[in-house]
Amino acid sequence: MVRHLVNTPKASLLVLALALVAPLAAGCVEDPEEDLELAEESAELSAFAASIQNVWSQKCLDIPWGSNRQGEAVNQFNCHGGGAQRFRVELVWGVPGQTATGWQIRNTTTNLCLRPNGASAPGFTPESISVSQWPCDGHWAVWRKRDVVALSGGERLSFSWDRDAAYCLDVPANRAHLDGTQLQIYRGCHGGALQRFDVRP
Repeated sequence: MVRHLVNTPKASLLVLALALVAPLAAGCVEDPEEDLELAEESAELSAFAASIQNVWSQKCLDIPWGSNRQGEAVNQFNCHGGGAQRFRVELVWGVPGQTATGWQIRNTTTNLCLRPNGASAPGFTPESISVSQWPCDGHWAVWRKRDVVALSGGERLSFSWDRDAAYCLDVPANRAHLDGTQLQIYRGCHGGALQRFDVRP
């Protein structure tokens, strides 16, 4: 024999309890705190778009104070997503004096490109040369991609200097853990973490 619930206070309480428990059992109740955490994580990730982060130090390429001065140092600094850390790696076509194409690393705020402050020459091959921002014209500001690995939302790679492929973009080992360390090109492309960068478009 089927028993029917009658409209009594106890029956009403039972119906109410079932209504509350059913969504919990199905996992349908939204957690406002969880939604907030997801939103904050999404905002944090989008804030670091167009950044270049060193694999070893986990710090981002940075122009001090976002200065647009030619010759300003290109440093590493704790990633914050500001304009001083926004870079684009852009394909270069028809580089003067070159038959192949390469890449420029341009800060989107200053519109200047990474370039070493000097060059090797016959009889002059320094171990390292500091890197600053300069106008993007000419092959001194051109780089080659090396050992590219695809990542979700970007790629991990090394940059060799187009003018002398023996040099790679590098974070100096003795100051790699510090904010404000100026990047360099290092003679000897070893592919270690100091020369590996995560590029986010």
